[in-house]
Amino acid sequence: MLCKKGLVACRDTAWEFFCYIMGILKAFLSSPSRNHLVISDGCIVGFDYIDVGLEISAFIEDKISDRRLSMRVQDRLNVLLRSHICKSEEFGEYLALTNIGILFEPLLKIDLEGFLDRWSQNMILLLDVGKGHVQDKHLFLTQGCSRDYSVSLEGINYIELL
Repeated sequence: MLCKKGLVACRDTAWEFFCYIMGILKAFLSSPSRNHLVISDGCIVGFDYIDVGLEISAFIEDKISDRRLSMRVQDRLNVLLRSHICKSEEFGEYLALTNIGILFEPLLKIDLEGFLDRWSQNMILLLDVGKGHVQDKHLFLTQGCSRDYSVSLEGINYIELL
């Protein structure tokens, strides 16, 4: 785990801090592993993020009583994410997501473990979890430890930049 607060105190400038974070990312991403999941508490400069909550909530606004809501949302989510895959000269293909709380919504029946595993296999998956945290190989959406709003990271290679 990487603690930004401690690093900021050790670094003279924001640029040095940025270079330090990029160095850590390069080292992590160069490791041969099945998944490349990056979990942070904010958007990392230099990556283009998609606001998943905004996009999906706008999509479901008039479909909330649809019996096939979860299936429609999963289809829309796949199309949305595929269209937002970016390419970085330095890091290759990546997908960067922010405001991900809607993915934890039980009504949508999204298999979050499968989601994280799939989308972090052939590219980098960056998650801005805001006030979330990782504890005992579980990603929690909030500071509290409610298992209702958590997902297991067991078997997924990840790095925390919290």
